[in-house]
Amino acid sequence: MRDQNAHPASEPARLVRGLLWFLFGLLIWAACTGLQGHDALAAIPVAFLFAWLGITLIPAHERIRLRAIPAFSLYFIHQSIRAGIHVAYLALHPWQRVSPRWIALDCTLPAGAPQALFAILVSLLPGTLCGEIEHNVHHIHLLTGTLSPEADLRELERRVGRLFGANPDLKA
Repeated sequence: MRDQNAHPASEPARLVRGLLWFLFGLLIWAACTGLQGHDALAAIPVAFLFAWLGITLIPAHERIRLRAIPAFSLYFIHQSIRAGIHVAYLALHPWQRVSPRWIALDCTLPAGAPQALFAILVSLLPGTLCGEIEHNVHHIHLLTGTLSPEADLRELERRVGRLFGANPDLKA
């Protein structure tokens, strides 16, 4: 039964989201099986299941905005390379002092997927590791304090927020 309070413009958006989840399901199935023979026929119901789950189970505040992905990807690749070069420099120059430390970062992102993605991305960047999250506070291990990690972490937080639509005023 259709919700009487639903905005009519939400139906096309819901259809597009469903199609994207369907294509994502096909992509995952193809990556896992190679889509050979009878496997290709089995992919269709699995892709429909992906679409249904994506539309019905993911709350609106936990959906990633597709338009924000390209800018975020470029930013994250740049940061990964920058941090990787810094960590390599520290490893190859033993006279550079490494000063590992823990910081507690009070995260302003909404709980759930945005904070989980932030923690994962922090751990993917060279020289950082998100060790624990409790009550919106991320305990992050840093290799060194020479680069301005707090500013970099806040920028990553803003970018993740923009992925989820939490910080629409941030310029890409």
